[in-house]
Amino acid sequence: MVGGDNAMARADTICSAGGYLGLRANFAPPPQTGCPVIEDPLKDRPAPGIGACMTLPSSAKKPPKQKPNTPANQIDQSVTLEPGTYCGGLQITNNAVVTLRPGIYVMKDGPLIVDKSATMTGRDVAFYFTGNTSGLVFDKKTTISLTAPTTGTMAGLLMMEERAVETPLDPSDVVDVDYGDTIAPTPPPLGQSKAMRTYRIISDNARTMLGTIYLPAGRVVIDAKRPVADQSAYTVVVAQQVNLYEGPNLYLNANYDQTSVPVPKGVGPISGKLLLSQ
Repeated sequence: MVGGDNAMARADTICSAGGYLGLRANFAPPPQTGCPVIEDPLKDRPAPGIGACMTLPSSAKKPPKQKPNTPANQIDQSVTLEPGTYCGGLQITNNAVVTLRPGIYVMKDGPLIVDKSATMTGRDVAFYFTGNTSGLVFDKKTTISLTAPTTGTMAGLLMMEERAVETPLDPSDVVDVDYGDTIAPTPPPLGQSKAMRTYRIISDNARTMLGTIYLPAGRVVIDAKRPVADQSAYTVVVAQQVNLYEGPNLYLNANYDQTSVPVPKGVGPISGKLLLSQ
């Protein structure tokens, strides 16, 4: 786990098997080290099915694709989206307000990008990321409010990814180059030993992310300046790395009895504990 600048991670207990890099970050309480390594608690969880490519509704604008790695599906109007497979990824931009109907949203061979003051909300929704060019960016001036499904294949899982990746691309680079947003380059990972997808939260209004974020081949980078997930009953993160920069407060609440979203077997309840196993 990496904490930089004025970042903060809060839990009742923080326990690390692989060490941590503090820099100026704050951990509350300070991490315990030398803890036993734990196996991937969700390694047997099946992936959802990947269906035919979705077509955006006619009310959503779809500009022509500019470069090979930009999201193929781009929305800059307020619409309601249906679950399904978004081939080439999805970008919500330019003040669009997008409501997600309940279900599973597959980002196949492209990232999920929310930028330029856009809003994305959904209850009983889950995201599955697959392919080398998948990943995620929630830019600074965006609003994100997401709650995981209560039933079905991804019950309790807010995000999940394909367990292997070979040559991932950082989705922040796509936003920089193609849309002119002033997103600083993603800081490099700590002690990277294998390829990882990047899931970056810069949003200063991503306060509800209720459920389990399962990214076994992923790196979660949080460099927002305001609290992340603090209004969620619980948030569990299972990832290769968790990197905190700038000044975010990452809240991993463990109020499991305050929501109908189930906790996946193997990750809870471990009330208020933050376990770092690698």
